[in-house]
Amino acid sequence: MSTIKVNTIENRNGSSITIGKTGTTVDFAAGTTVDFSTNSPTISGLTASDVSGVATVNGITYIDRWRVATSFTNSLDPIVYTRNTDSDSPQLGTAMTQSSGIFSFPSTGFWMIHAFYGGANLPTAGNINSHLAFSTDSGSNYSQLCAGLQNSNTYSQWSITMVAFLDVTNISTFRVKSYINVPSSAETYGQNNGNNLTRIDFLRIGDT
Repeated sequence: MSTIKVNTIENRNGSSITIGKTGTTVDFAAGTTVDFSTNSPTISGLTASDVSGVATVNGITYIDRWRVATSFTNSLDPIVYTRNTDSDSPQLGTAMTQSSGIFSFPSTGFWMIHAFYGGANLPTAGNINSHLAFSTDSGSNYSQLCAGLQNSNTYSQWSITMVAFLDVTNISTFRVKSYINVPSSAETYGQNNGNNLTRIDFLRIGDT
């Protein structure tokens, strides 16, 4: 077996370099480190099934939890959240950005959005409606992404949970908001901040 020792390989013509021919297996010696962090190169065309011996490809890279900081007693569009930075709610990756209840994403990709709403003390029975909505034009127009419905009897406690998936293809224009309609202005929801009773979670689960 021949050995070639060099420090740098550069292309002679064109803009690409081909290593091996079709069907060739390229092995790395034991203890070799392949470092992609220095120059942040782009790797394209790979899926999990293309790579063996690697635990995760394009896995979850962002986890971010937000919660209602104080109780609300009426319908609200949008709901304004506060980012949860408690030790029992670890974050992963760059945080979502919120402006008056309107969320922007730190990265393109497939996102899972989990919203939970909880309340009590409803003096008038009726339907409670919760919604997740998204915009692709920086918040000028919104489409419903997911909705929840709960019928609440007088003085009952209630909760709604929703899970939605969104393919974010442009972080400059994609927006998400959460809002709720309750049948009475005396309704209380979002209380008990320490238990994240009314919250919203964002998880990036893969590349778009």
